[in-house]
Amino acid sequence: MAIVLAQLNFFEWFCGFTAHYEALQLDELLTTALVLTSAGAWLSYHDARQLRYAVAEVQSLKEQADTAARLDILTGLPNRRVLEDFASHHEDRLDGSELTVLISDLNHFNEVNDTHGHRAGDIVLREIGARFRAVQSDHDDLLIVRFGGDEFACVIRHQHGDDLAERVAQRLQAAARRPIHLESDLDVELSVSVGMARVRQGASIDDALAEADAAMYAAKRDAGPALLPVSEMAPFQGAAGSWRRRLLERHVERPLSGNGPNVFAAALRIDRYNAVRATIGHSHSNQLVRELTERLAACADEIVIDRMSPDTIGVAFEARTEDEALEFLEQLRTGTEGSIAVGGHVVDVTITFGYAGPAALGELRTLAEQAQIALDQALASHRKSARFCEAEYGDPSDRLAMMAEMRAALASGEIMLAYQPKIRLQDNSIDGAEALIRWEHPVRGRIAPDDFVQIAEETGDIREMTEWVLQQAIQDQMLMARCGSDLPIYVNVSGRLIGDEGFAQRLLEMIGGVIGKIGIEITETAVIDNPEIAMSNLRLLADAGVRVSIDDYGAGMSSLNYLKQLPVQELKIDRQFITHLAESHRDPLIVRSTIDLAHGLGMQVTAEGVESESSRALLRVMGCDLIQGFLIAPALPILSFLRFCRDHREAEASAPQERFERPADFWLLSCAMNE
Repeated sequence: MAIVLAQLNFFEWFCGFTAHYEALQLDELLTTALVLTSAGAWLSYHDARQLRYAVAEVQSLKEQADTAARLDILTGLPNRRVLEDFASHHEDRLDGSELTVLISDLNHFNEVNDTHGHRAGDIVLREIGARFRAVQSDHDDLLIVRFGGDEFACVIRHQHGDDLAERVAQRLQAAARRPIHLESDLDVELSVSVGMARVRQGASIDDALAEADAAMYAAKRDAGPALLPVSEMAPFQGAAGSWRRRLLERHVERPLSGNGPNVFAAALRIDRYNAVRATIGHSHSNQLVRELTERLAACADEIVIDRMSPDTIGVAFEARTEDEALEFLEQLRTGTEGSIAVGGHVVDVTITFGYAGPAALGELRTLAEQAQIALDQALASHRKSARFCEAEYGDPSDRLAMMAEMRAALASGEIMLAYQPKIRLQDNSIDGAEALIRWEHPVRGRIAPDDFVQIAEETGDIREMTEWVLQQAIQDQMLMARCGSDLPIYVNVSGRLIGDEGFAQRLLEMIGGVIGKIGIEITETAVIDNPEIAMSNLRLLADAGVRVSIDDYGAGMSSLNYLKQLPVQELKIDRQFITHLAESHRDPLIVRSTIDLAHGLGMQVTAEGVESESSRALLRVMGCDLIQGFLIAPALPILSFLRFCRDHREAEASAPQERFERPADFWLLSCAMNE
C-alpha cells in the first residue's frame, strides 16, 4: 500500500509540472514516468489513463522542442545542427558515394533591406526558403539549411562522377532568380552565387564548408559555381553582408551621439588575408582578426566595430569634417598595422580602407554600403584608401532597379544586337562582323553597354546575357547567310566566363550546328585570374573550330607569356593606338611592331576605331589584315547591316580590282621617315 501511495503522490507531482516542462530534464522525467506506467496495475483505471495522457503530452512537447531547436523559423529550413548530423551519418560511405557541400549567398540582398526595409528582406528570405525546400523535396540524399542572414548551405550525397551537385546548384540559382513579390506594385529579382566543394575521405565537413565558402566568393567574381583547392580557401564567418545591421546594433551598445550629419563609416581590409590564412590556418586567422579588432577598439572609445566579411572589418565613428575623418582613419591604420603573433607565427598586417560620409546616424546603412564600394575602388586602383564617390558608382538603389530592368529587357526586346563590319584591306571585302549589345531604355534612354554589362558581371547575370547574345547571333548569322552574306560573327565574352569550367561546353552545345560561323572575342587579361581553366577552355574551343580573337590589345596589362600560349587566331589593336595614327609619331611604331609580332605568332590583325582615310592607308602599308570603325560603318541593326552588305557588294563589283602588297623595303623606308 505504501508503494501505491508513493506512486500516486508522484503521479500528482508529475501532472502538476507538465505545464512547466521547459524547466524539467525531460528525458529523465519521461524515463521515470514510463517506469511508473509499467506499474499501472497498482493504479486506478482513471489515474493510469491520465498518466498515459500526461506522458504523451510531455513526449509531444519534447519532440516539438527538439524540432524547434533544429529549425530556422523564418525560412522553414533546417539549421546547421541538422547539416552536421546529416554529414556524420554519411561519414563512412561504404557504398562508394561522395558528399558535396554548397554555400549560396543572395546577391544584392542587402540592397533590398536598405531600400525597402527589413520587412521586405524577411519576405524575400521566406520565399527563397520555400523555393529551396521545393528543391530539397525532389531528392532523398539532399539537405538544404539556412546558415543565417542571406546564406544557405546544402550537402548532397551522390555517386562518384555524376553531376547531381552541379544540377542542384543550377536549380538553386534558377529558383532564386524568379521575381519575388513584395507589395502590390513592387517585385524584386535577385540572383544567387554558389560555391561548391567535395568532402574528402577523412576530412571534416567544416573543411569542405570553408572551401565552398571561398568558392562562393570566387563565384561572385566569376559569375557561376566554382571549385577551389584548399590553398585558396577563405573562412566562413556568418551571414555575408549582415555587418551593416550589426553595426546599428553595436551602436546601441556603444552609442554615437548622432548630433548632426557627422557620422562616417569605413571598411578596413586585411591585405593578403587569403595567403596568410592558407599559411597559418583557419583558427589562427580568426585569432588574427580578433587581435586586430581589439587593437581598433583600443585606438578610440567612441567607435563602433564589427566584422563584415572574412578579411574586412566595418567601423562607424563621428568626425566634424572629411579631413578629420581621414586623419582619424590614418590613426587607426597606424595603431593596427604591424606584427601580430598568432599560433607560433608572426604576421605583418597592413590595411587598405574605404570610407564614406558625413551623414546623419539614420543613414548608417547607406554609409556602410558606400564604404565597401569605396574599398573596392581603392583595391581596383591600387590605392591604400579611397572615399566613396557617387559619380564613379551611382546610387545603389538605382543599380538594383537597373538589375531587374535588365533581365526584363532581354525578354522584351529593349536589348538588341548591332553589327559592325570588318573589312579586309587586301581586297576591300567584308570579312565578318562584331556583334555589339545595345539597350534603348524607354525611360532612361540609351544606356552605355559598359554600365549594364558591369552590373551583369557583378550580379552573375553575365552568363545569361552572353547566352542570349549567342542565341541571337546564331539566328542573325543564319539570316545573313540566306540573304547572301554568309559571314562569321564575333561575340564578346567576359573574362569571368572564360574561367567558368561549364561555360565552354555550354557554348559548344549552342553553336554546334554553326561551328566556324560564330567566333568569340576576349580581352587580353581574360586569363589572368584563373589561367589554367581559362587556357583549357580556350583550347577546347579552338580544337572544336571556334575562332578566338584577342580584343582591345594594348589597353590592359599585356603579357607576352600569355600571348604566346593563347590558342587564338586574331589580335585586335585597341582604338587608342589607331584613332590618331596619322598625327602621332609613336603610335605608328607601336602599331607596326604589334602587327609583325602577331603575324610572327600566326595571327591575323584587326585595327579597331579606324575613322580616317589616312589611317586606313597607313594600316594598309603596315600590313594590317582587317579594319573596323566609323570610316567603314558604325554598329548597325541587323536589317541595316544586310543593306550595307548588299550595297558594298554592288559597289565592289563595279569598282576596278586592285590588290596591294607591302613593299619589301617597307621597314627601311619607314625607319628613314622616322629619322
